[in-house]
Parts: sequence; C-alpha cells; structure tokens
Amino acid sequence: MKILTLNPWAHALKPQTPLFRMKTKLILPILTLLIALMGASAGYSATFTATATGNWDSGATWGHSGNNTEGSGYPGPNDTATINSGVVVTLFTVATYPSSGSLASLNVSGTLFMDRNNSNTGRPLNVAGDVTVNSGGTIAVQSTTTGTAFTSTLSVGGNFSNSGTLTVSSGTADFLDVTLNGTAVQSIGGTTATVFNNLTIANTSADVSAANNFSIRTGATMTVNASATFNAGTFIVSGAGTFTLASGAALGIGDPSGITAAVGTATGNIRTTTARNFVAGADYIYNGTTAQTTGTGLPATINSLTDNNTGGTLTMTRAATTAVTTRVTLATGANISLAAGFTDTAATFTVGGVTQASGTWGSTSSTAANKNNTFFAATTGILNVAGGATKLVYTTVPGTGTAGTPFSVTVQSQDANGNPANLASATTITLSKATGTGALSGTLTGSIGVGANSVTISTPVYSKSDTMTLTATASGGVTLTAVTSGNIVFSAGAATKLAFTTQPGNGTGGSALSTQPMVTVQDANGNTVTTDTSSVTLAIGTNPGGGTLSGTKTVAAVAGVATFSGLSIDKIGTGYSLGATDGALTSATSSAFNITLGAAVKLAFTTQPGGGTGGTAWTTQPVVTVQDAGGNTVTTDTSTVTLAIANNAGPGGGLSGTVTKPPLRVWRTSAPTR
Repeated sequence: MKILTLNPWAHALKPQTPLFRMKTKLILPILTLLIALMGASAGYSATFTATATGNWDSGATWGHSGNNTEGSGYPGPNDTATINSGVVVTLFTVATYPSSGSLASLNVSGTLFMDRNNSNTGRPLNVAGDVTVNSGGTIAVQSTTTGTAFTSTLSVGGNFSNSGTLTVSSGTADFLDVTLNGTAVQSIGGTTATVFNNLTIANTSADVSAANNFSIRTGATMTVNASATFNAGTFIVSGAGTFTLASGAALGIGDPSGITAAVGTATGNIRTTTARNFVAGADYIYNGTTAQTTGTGLPATINSLTDNNTGGTLTMTRAATTAVTTRVTLATGANISLAAGFTDTAATFTVGGVTQASGTWGSTSSTAANKNNTFFAATTGILNVAGGATKLVYTTVPGTGTAGTPFSVTVQSQDANGNPANLASATTITLSKATGTGALSGTLTGSIGVGANSVTISTPVYSKSDTMTLTATASGGVTLTAVTSGNIVFSAGAATKLAFTTQPGNGTGGSALSTQPMVTVQDANGNTVTTDTSSVTLAIGTNPGGGTLSGTKTVAAVAGVATFSGLSIDKIGTGYSLGATDGALTSATSSAFNITLGAAVKLAFTTQPGGGTGGTAWTTQPVVTVQDAGGNTVTTDTSTVTLAIANNAGPGGGLSGTVTKPPLRVWRTSAPTR
C-alpha cells in the first residue's frame, strides 16, 4: 500500500513550475497594493534627501528612507525634506504642494527655487513643522518661464529659522510671502536678519515670537491677524514696509521705548518706515525687564493693557487720557506710572490674577479712593475702574456628601471674564437649597470682606440621602449674580435606629396578618442605610390577648430593609403591637393592630369525656368547641357536631345517646342497655 503525503509547498513553491509563476503574477501586485494602502492609512512618513539637482517632483532628485505616502518618489504629506549643500531643487508644475496635507519639515543647505506653476500662478509650499535655512542655504523665488507676475507662499507650522538667504523677490514682479500658521508656540529666528515680503502671523492658538531682528521690504506688510499674538521681545521689526496690528490681535512689547507712532522715529520694537498701524481694538502687552515706557504709539483707545514688567516701572507716556475697553492687568510685582493730571479708564483692573474693586485707583500722591503705592508709582494720575466683581462662583463644592454630616463650600466673587474680583464693600453670602427633598441647616452664611474675594462656609448640613443643588446669593454689599452648584449626591449616615416603614395589618386568630410588616434600618435623620444587611427580630410588644407570634421572626435586611412574611398571632385581642430590635440600634414599636375571631376551621374537646360503666351515662359528658385557626371559640357557629368512637378499646362497643343533648353512653352488643 502506498501512502500519499500532501505538501502544499513542495510543488507550489518550485520556481520552475507553472503554478508558481501563475501565483506569483497574482500575489505580488496584491501585496504591493496592500503595503501601499497600509502605509498610507497608518500615516507613515519618509525622509527625503535631495542629492541631485532637478525638479522637486522628480524621483531622480531624491533619495529616501521610510514609507512614502505620496508614492511617487518625491516628498509628500508627512514627509521630511532635506536639500543638501550644492544641490538645486526647483518647485513648480503642480498648483499646490503637497496637494493635501503638509510636509513634516523642510531643511535647506542647498538651494530651493519657488517657481510659477503650470497655472501661471505662484507655487505654494505647506510645511507643518520647522523650516530651516542653514548657513549657505537659499530659498528664493524665481521665474524660469515667461508669464504673468506671480506670488508664491511658504506656510510654516513650526519655527522659521534663517541663517542663510531668503530671497523674496525676483526683481519687481515675482514675490515670496511667508505665513506662520501653526497651533503651538512658534519663532522667527536664525542668525540672518531676514528681509520678508508680506509676512502674516496667523497662529491663533499660541504666541509667535521674534528670535532675531528682521525687516519688511518696500511695498510689503507684516500683519498680525485677529486672535494672533506676536511677541517682539527686545528685537526690532524694521524696513521700508508697513506693520499692521489687526483689531483683536495682541502685540508683546519688550523694548524700553515701547512702540512709537512716527515713522521717522527709530525707537521702539516696531520701526517700519512706511506705516505703523497700532489699532484701538488690539491688546498691548509690555514685557520689558527694565524701566519701560508705553511709547507714543499706544492708541487713545485700546482693548487691553498688560504690564508684565517686574524689573522696572512702566510709564504711561501719552499726554492724554487712555481708555481701556476691557482690562488693565498688572503681573505680581509690576508697577505702573500713570500720566500725571490725567484719568485713564478701564472696565476692570487685575493684579496678579485678581480683579480689584471698582472705583478710582492711584498712588498716595493722587486723589484716588483706592491708593496703592505697590501697584502705582508716585504720580497724580488716576485709573478709574468702571467694573469689578459681577458674579459668584463656587471654587470648591463637593460632588458627594453624607446626610447629617457637615460639608464645606468656597464661594468666590469674579469679574465678567472669570477672574477673582476683590469687593469694595463687605458682602454677605447666603446658602440655600435649590433642589432636593431634605432640609438644609447648620451655618449657611458667611461674608466676603473689603478687598477680599472669597469666603468658605464650612458647616452646612443636609438631612436627606438624595441629590441636592445649592445656591449662593449675595446681599448687603456689592450686587453679584447668584450661582447654583451642580448635583451633590448625599448618602445615608451610620445606622442608628429601626423604623416600621410598613405597619403590621389586622389579622384573625392563627392566620397571617393582612399586611406583613417591613422594618428599615435608618440613620439619625431617617434615611435608609442601604448598605446594611444586619438581622432584625420581631416580638409582640403590647399583648392584650396573651397571644403568641408565629412565623419567621428574624429576617436579614436587604439594602437596609427587613421584609417579613407569614407572621400570625393566635389569640384575639385589641391593641396588639410589635417591637423590632437589631443589636445596639434604637428599637422600634409598631402601630396598634387587632386580632379578631377567624373562620371556623377546627374542633376541640374543651371538656374531655369522663369514665363510665357499660350502658350507663358517663360521669363527665364531653364538650366540643368550634374554633378558628388560633384556637379561639367561634361563638357564632351553630353547626352540628357528631361524635363517634375513635379508639374502640372494648369488643363491639357502641356509642349511644344524642349529640345535641345529654346523656351520652357507651353500650356493648354483649350487654345492651335497656
């Protein structure tokens, strides 16, 4: 007999077989497609290095490692691109590159030319991370074909560092603009003082900071968009172009001279010579480290003014009133010198994160109601603060509690922007229950004093194991909007007592009570202790009929409740009660209930028959009573009872007489009575 062994690889994988060649033709393309799809879906990236001069979108220009999601041999979305020294790469042909997504980073030691595309427009390049031009490297705009003027855009999501050359114009027609649009902190630096064409700060999530001086060329503009922040530090933005701070934008100022308005004045952080547009709706942040002035460029009306300079006094140099739409903010340790003889205005005044009371503020040299030489230098200038605290908030409030146990809340006064706000007059804070079925007691009031912004009320007590919300209101001082807490979930306290939560119902003798009792384990406030599983025992308390309690008299609590069943009392009586006990817990007594006569269910010899002689009436005639289940005589019963011999001890004995009236006698057949 032959044994046949099947080995699928023995034949199928032999290269010389037709089956192998057929499978190879089918499998390899499928595997290639799967690998490409897996790489793209997983967000893989490759590192590309330009080692030969050529076009960007030519695989011959680049060498790479890793998975290229673009799949075309040149850098695409999520890829890192490096151009080596001596290599020239020209970017053109496609409208936007990458067509979707962005390069991870761009590092240039050679030359990158940004050319027009085949639509005869500028060639945008999007980079999610850093763009670095190393010493000897160049990024330049150029036009290698005839066409209309164009502008290319380099969008940078990380840091822009130029230690080489950035050429932003190929004469007078073609330009390269730069936009910083990341979502994390960015910087503009490098060792070269870069000359930009149009430079846009579009990062609305984090600051963009200068790390070197730079300039804006003639006819171009640096724009800080609304909601973006440009922090100049101590560096200078110069050039023959324009600087524009949009409404809603913020400017960080570190130069000792602040910002100056006159384009012919070469002082301050911003020194562009065509125009310097500092607008009313912007935020101005002074970050100097020595004595500093606001500068004449500070508009008469601004959105906010921040003094973070803790190394010297910030001096208001406007010889006129400054109106601050929202807030004047001083860092802890900062000091401001108000213009002598003028009253500046602000919606709110915040120091060290705490909003101060409304009213006039200044140094002891002023006539202000609130004098503070720590905040203000010794001038007669005044800051008139229109608003201060507007609302109450809870800064600490429990999410859970125990019924009957004190808890604590802290209430704070805040301005409209959510900053802690000191009060100008003492204000009483009162707590009250907003929702919940229990009672709120204990200490329910406290006071926020003058110059303070919070109070802790530490001993309110809530009685119920349910969900409660708490409202804090202000009275007797500053008018503040009340606040209501979120849900506070209270659980029961420690078990202290028993209670009949279902009272026993009336019953009939020996039969189950009409309503079986339920006994609950409770805390001191009457809340069910749902964690309790102890055993509760019942016994007769008041016993008017001398009855006996039958049934299961000890039951373990389930979720704090002992549920009884099958209990009965045998003897009739009016005003029975039950008592419940459970160890050291305070016992409970039920309401009164009655046991009445039940239905006739049985007979009982209440007088046993006495002895007698054959055929002669017994000395004691029997009495049979009709009874209910508890052995109580059913006095209303008139039924007929029949007697018969149950145990016939004598031979042939017989019972004679009548069951309804005496006498009864027993006779024998051998000695009948006459």
